Amino acid sequence: MGVLPGAEPFAADGGEVGVVLSHGFTGSPQSMRPWAEHLAAAGLTVRLPRLPGHGTRWQDLNDTRWPDWYGEVERAFQRLVEVPLEQLRGAGLGDEFDPSEAIFATESAFDGPGTAWLVVYEDGRAVACGGLRPVAPGIGEIKRMFVTAAARGRGHGRALLAELERRARELGYERVRLYTTEVLHEARTLYDDAGYRRIDLANVDDRAADIWLEKRL
Repeated sequence: MGVLPGAEPFAADGGEVGVVLSHGFTGSPQSMRPWAEHLAAAGLTVRLPRLPGHGTRWQDLNDTRWPDWYGEVERAFQRLVEVPLEQLRGAGLGDEFDPSEAIFATESAFDGPGTAWLVVYEDGRAVACGGLRPVAPGIGEIKRMFVTAAARGRGHGRALLAELERRARELGYERVRLYTTEVLHEARTLYDDAGYRRIDLANVDDRAADIWLEKRL
């Protein structure tokens, strides 16, 4: 049996503020759709996933458990906090660009020894983020450095990078690396000014425009 009419997931791309809505146990996106449509009409980016086993038949629901439902909501949220695919394509990466786990990493990459996850807030709104994780003895990797378009030009990126480097020193790293692309000119300027230099490492998926940078702390 397919998904019941009205129980389909809902998604709308709007502004920089994103919202994830979730329906309740035994329900479906239909119960939250008015809220989702209202928020989308107000210009927000909205995701309303359908929890596994819901909106079809009770036998499907009986085959799922709470980790399946939580996982679906977490995946919807994860898609909101990643660098927008359209923005990266607009920067020149092309339609073939795929924001894979190898590039952005999952939440678990920033949970554990030698890690850090920072979020910058401006007037109560999250405007920038960045993470740190270990990749080799004495070497950390900075990932998911991102500043929203409306908050750029106010030093958030530099402050965030400096704080991640400070955390890296405290954690005992001797060097930090990051993975970027030539077409993100503002990011390249930031990293060049901070003392990062190109190193000879294989690119992810062999994309010629992508580069590895490294800095000795």
